Amino acid sequence: MFEAKFTNAALLKKIVEAIKELVSEAPFDCTENSMCLQAMDGSHVALISLKLDIGLFEVFRCDRTIALGLSMGELSKVLKCSKSEDTLMIRFEDSEQDMVTFTFEDTKGRKQDITLKLMDRVRLSMCDNVPLVVEYDIEGNGFLRFFLAPKIDEDKETMDD
Repeated sequence: MFEAKFTNAALLKKIVEAIKELVSEAPFDCTENSMCLQAMDGSHVALISLKLDIGLFEVFRCDRTIALGLSMGELSKVLKCSKSEDTLMIRFEDSEQDMVTFTFEDTKGRKQDITLKLMDRVRLSMCDNVPLVVEYDIEGNGFLRFFLAPKIDEDKETMDD
């Protein structure tokens, strides 16, 4: 199970508005300590890297690492239903493997639930929780990261089938 409550829904709304023109679909990787997003724009010019630490949320629970692939256009439409003073609870139940629920609550206690279908997602990694990345530390003052993907020989795969 995953749930995270923003005390101010406007924060996520502003983040999504800032990136939705660059990426159409984005995977939110949720861990026990944070909610992260890393996505490349369609022309492969810009890499967006977002990390929302546990301290940003009023409530945060993540029982296991979960990848929530969401359409930024659909998420933007959902977030437009909120007012700036509304709270936002994001909830993903393991029993509902392809749905995520957004619950908005206003200052008067009125709630509104909206459910979005998750996007299909492919993740490249050596094993669980280990992405294909090479990182070089720059004297403790920064880093250089290379994100790697293996070359797939489509002709060979087709012949093997």
